[in-house]
Amino acid sequence: MLWQMVSSPHEVKGALFHLAEQQILYMNAAMDRGLGVTFFESSVTPPLLSPEMFNDSVVPTIKYMFDAVSQVNVERPHLIIGGDTTSILDGIIECNPAYIICPYETDQKAFLQHLKATDKTTVRVNLNPNVFTSEQFDPVIKEVERAAKLASAYEAAVSIGTILPYDAKPEWVNQVYDLLNG
Repeated sequence: MLWQMVSSPHEVKGALFHLAEQQILYMNAAMDRGLGVTFFESSVTPPLLSPEMFNDSVVPTIKYMFDAVSQVNVERPHLIIGGDTTSILDGIIECNPAYIICPYETDQKAFLQHLKATDKTTVRVNLNPNVFTSEQFDPVIKEVERAAKLASAYEAAVSIGTILPYDAKPEWVNQVYDLLNG
């Protein structure tokens, strides 16, 4: 696919829009049943895909899908793209998703400062998931405090969280939950 994006970009765009038409049907069906839609697409993250390729081929397709779904449904889909996404943040914003993540792998401070200009997208600041496998609780607390400090600088709706690794310690997860909801 990457080679095709370089050698036959018009064919790739045609294929992506064909896939988008099918995704629109699927997303509308989910939303008609009262379900929210979250679109995961981490294969577009640099360095797998350059920011130029992302903006040229991926953004128009995602925007097309989100615009089509938004004509029928009130809430726009969520767009979850992991990895180092600071360089593609303008394209992500252009898709106008209802919710995005600020991945741990990106320059989170730069990401949030850039995003601050829009102040309308709900964002989750991701924690480093590896701290939840630590033998000590102190790294977990430090990571939660780090992310909370970053999140507090963003003026729109924000949360902190992460996808937990399989071997996360349940006691650390429960203690963080109690700390944040206590």
